[in-house]
Amino acid sequence: MFALLPALSLAFFGCFKPADDLSRFNTETVPFDNPHVQAKDAVVRRLVTELECPDGSPAPFYAVYRRNAPAGGPVAIVMHSGAFDYVMERSEEGPLEGPHYHAKSRLNPDFATAKVWESLGMQIVDLDPAEDNQGTLPATLVDRGFLQIHPGNCWGDLWHNQQGVEMHTNALPTDGFARNGLTMAGWMVRLVTDPDFADAMGINLPTGYNADELYLLGLGDGGRGVVELMQLGEELPPIRGVLLDSIPDDLSALTRDPETFEDEIEGLSRIFTPEGLDTISDSSLLATMDEVAWPDNLVYLWSDGDTRLPTDAMQPTAWQLNNGAAPASTSVWVNNTHEMGHVLSNSDIKLAREVVDFMTSGSATDSE
Repeated sequence: MFALLPALSLAFFGCFKPADDLSRFNTETVPFDNPHVQAKDAVVRRLVTELECPDGSPAPFYAVYRRNAPAGGPVAIVMHSGAFDYVMERSEEGPLEGPHYHAKSRLNPDFATAKVWESLGMQIVDLDPAEDNQGTLPATLVDRGFLQIHPGNCWGDLWHNQQGVEMHTNALPTDGFARNGLTMAGWMVRLVTDPDFADAMGINLPTGYNADELYLLGLGDGGRGVVELMQLGEELPPIRGVLLDSIPDDLSALTRDPETFEDEIEGLSRIFTPEGLDTISDSSLLATMDEVAWPDNLVYLWSDGDTRLPTDAMQPTAWQLNNGAAPASTSVWVNNTHEMGHVLSNSDIKLAREVVDFMTSGSATDSE
């Protein structure tokens, strides 16, 4: 599922600002010049939170918006894919020392920053080439006047962990550090819906957007973060639309096949703890459809040709959604593209537009 991929070169940021330490890279505000973006005033701005990555550095997030966007525009929180990593053999030098699941560590803000830029389609070197990220989804969102918030995940935890919350605490004795992907996801919701929280964090977001028009989008395992937010039920502000694109929803598809997914299961035992592996399906949308906060509109994209996930991790959820599992108040579009690949809406501008159309109106019209 989370195949080992080539290491990221520091040349990734060569077209913006040379930096030896990417965790300190500060874009301030740079143009969002993805080839698919039509708006001429779109920018990307880097901010940091008080949450710490495993290496002690502040966790970053990015705001994407139009400088001259009309007032009252919607807000989208977009959670990236690829948030899975662990130290396979810990060194005596520290919990982050030793060989990782990935050739290059994903437990630092360098990865979080680079993955957001890849999601925006502004990368030079791909971290996850199987995804073919061209940034078509954020390009469509910015052209439609959205303020986008792209949190970076430096905890490798499939957006599941929340320090201090028993059911979301990682295997601390084994990892040697706390994971906080779900904490980050929840903070992003609070930042855009609670001005007092933003003030307390010292974070100034672009003004003029409409926090009542809130959308949650998950790419790959970022969809798991969206689902876990939906599982907050009434604690979550009302959500207008949700995108789950290539989500590994039912992780028991991996734990049931230890011969194929031995290394992935070990990583899952760090995130969910060994005791939690037997009930790992409980964190899925499939298992909690009667309990989650449903949006007005939901898009479930998947493919039986996915090159990163077993079909059983996605298909049962798709079947339930296709057969009326969502309440009548939620419009649902389930689309099996049958294509080879992973994270489908971020490489196809037509599909990205259809997705955004459905999330906002309940129909896919591919309007220009």
